[in-house]
Amino acid sequence: MGFTGGEPFLYPEFLSAVSKEAVELGYRFDRIMTNGGWFKSQKDLEQTLLRVLSAGFNGMFCVSADDFHKVPVAKLARFIITIVQMTGRVDRVSLVYVNYIYKVRKLARFLSGRISGMRRLVVPPRQDFPGLSAKITKIDLCPVDRAGFLASPWSKQWFKEDYCQGPGQVLYVCPNGEVKPCCGFASDLPEMSIGNIYRHKAQDIIRKAQADPFIKTIYNQGLLTLKKMYEQYHPEEKLRPTHNHCFLCWYLQKKGVRKCL
Repeated sequence: MGFTGGEPFLYPEFLSAVSKEAVELGYRFDRIMTNGGWFKSQKDLEQTLLRVLSAGFNGMFCVSADDFHKVPVAKLARFIITIVQMTGRVDRVSLVYVNYIYKVRKLARFLSGRISGMRRLVVPPRQDFPGLSAKITKIDLCPVDRAGFLASPWSKQWFKEDYCQGPGQVLYVCPNGEVKPCCGFASDLPEMSIGNIYRHKAQDIIRKAQADPFIKTIYNQGLLTLKKMYEQYHPEEKLRPTHNHCFLCWYLQKKGVRKCL
């Protein structure tokens, strides 16, 4: 059981209620994704965290440390320090950033820590703080729709085919009830809708996903199979390498690869 958003901590009553139910059902917890800057005061921060922890949540707190979330470094540090102090664990926090790591570097300097091998933020213990060992994860966001100002997603090598077996194994429900077979950027496309929770049963949604030739090919043969198919129909366009499979998925659909199926 994990929580993402939006900002999950805008609804702490939801976090605590679902966490309590998850404990009773025997679920294991993954993480809460957060911008780390939602709290209004130290008291607000401590009371909200206590509410969630008391409900039984014992997973990770993953902080987005990048410019997409306009949170001051000092506030990020306060959030992290409070979690460590309240849980007594130096490994309950992880960090994620989009494209550029410089805000994580600023956070490391603010906490008097260091980045170890670009994979972990390590802060040594001191008298008022037991220390920190936080895993760092990079997300390569590509120029899709509103992210169009970012650097080009075309790179020097192709991604390693994973058949979308990681984040792809979900039924992603949008606020309007539309269901998508993944949580990638290409899921914004209307072609990726496989049903609506207000109009369709779960069995029907799954059957539609299984029958969709685009989705079926990705899951059974891999996204690079669609790349080869597209190039066969369009020999004039040799696709350049990209390390971002979400971008390629979006690009192929925008270019009409579904017509090749």
